[in-house]
Amino acid sequence: MDDVRAFVRSGIASPLEWSAQTALQFEIARRNAARMAADYVASGFTVVIDDVVHEGDLPQLAGHIGQAAPRKVLLSPSIFVVHRRNSHRMNKTFDTKILEPVATRLHGELLAKRPPSAGWVVLDTGTQSINDTVDTILKRLERPAVQVPWPDVKRRGGSGASRGSELGSIHL
Repeated sequence: MDDVRAFVRSGIASPLEWSAQTALQFEIARRNAARMAADYVASGFTVVIDDVVHEGDLPQLAGHIGQAAPRKVLLSPSIFVVHRRNSHRMNKTFDTKILEPVATRLHGELLAKRPPSAGWVVLDTGTQSINDTVDTILKRLERPAVQVPWPDVKRRGGSGASRGSELGSIHL
């Protein structure tokens, strides 16, 4: 979602200081990410939307994903691994140490609110490389999707949402 939000060149709102403007910008980014994803899925590609997404945010995606059947995946390494990985990120123009309090808060919250019973595939990726994580996700998603209800919104070009599928990623 960071890459989509980077389209804003003037007035980008910081997620570290959440405001109505931040919420609006994330909603716009999610809507556009879902539209792009639907276009790629319609052409036969497998798509991942990488985002810290709360259940309450899913309607921002659901109305725009076309006929895709999303799957919800929580990548949940230990908080120590999260902090270490953030400290090595090269795509941030600021000291990533400022992310630690937010990451710590979100880590526990995301894990507690994304149980497998709600359709989330929860993976501890703390010892995995990026390629290993992708392989693990693909292997887990080979199993039939758990059918969980998506937010009850109208999808573009489809009927009401009824397909199920951290951070949270939505796999289409």
